[in-house]
Amino acid sequence: MQLPSTTTLLLRVEHHACYITFNRPRYRNAMNRAMAQELLQVFDWLTRAQEIRALVLRGAGSTFSSGADLRELAELSKPESVRPVGPSKNASSDGAIADHNRTLGLVCRSAAELDIPIVAAIEGAALGTGLGLACISDIVLAVQGAIFGLPETRLGLVPAHIAPFAVERIGAPATRRLALTGARFDADAAVPLGLVDQVYDTTHEMEQALHQILAQVVSCEPAANRATKRLLRRLGPIVSDNLLDHAAHVYSSHVLSPSGREGVAAFLAHREPNFKPQDT
Repeated sequence: MQLPSTTTLLLRVEHHACYITFNRPRYRNAMNRAMAQELLQVFDWLTRAQEIRALVLRGAGSTFSSGADLRELAELSKPESVRPVGPSKNASSDGAIADHNRTLGLVCRSAAELDIPIVAAIEGAALGTGLGLACISDIVLAVQGAIFGLPETRLGLVPAHIAPFAVERIGAPATRRLALTGARFDADAAVPLGLVDQVYDTTHEMEQALHQILAQVVSCEPAANRATKRLLRRLGPIVSDNLLDHAAHVYSSHVLSPSGREGVAAFLAHREPNFKPQDT
């Protein structure tokens, strides 16, 4: 099957593995609407590409993903932009921001529902949605210096669409601690949390390990691997449409609040936000 055409992603297939590389290095691979839609397109393609037996997620420019694109979020926060964008039958009615946040949640859920093993190879930052994609991966590799976190609350926002996947991966207590402090942590600290499986000193070492892991995956009988992933999904919580809708409403309300607007503006201006007492 021919690979989908994309502009924000680099795609290749090698030895029965599909490699998706987030390709917005100028913006630290922040996920905008175009990237989210292209990821959904590729995930849909993977459900039909029976020759693909593994998926690798990476980021261009030595960064996995810094999360949602706050520049785009600032544009969507303008009054003329707050309206539904491409709503589906399950889309929320909170406007462009809620619609986009729900799409980011669908990206994580669609990846989690794939029947092939997913390996995340992480360099640099894996924040927000980037951390969410690490959470849904079956195997997570990282290079020393990689940074993880849920920084949304430091910007007056809520990690709405990420929290369910973080809870499933690292548990509710750890998710609460990380989300409510906005703390960032390194790859070594991510190992005992269960977020990262192995840390490597160099990218070259991680590449070698990645090839070995993919060889092991491909040596497994593909139908058995697919059945195993379907079985394991039945053992875990299901992120429902209602939960995605609720998360999108919560996210949108905070983006459009005075504290959310200040947080996004501060991020874009490279300064600390100045939250007023009544916003806390």
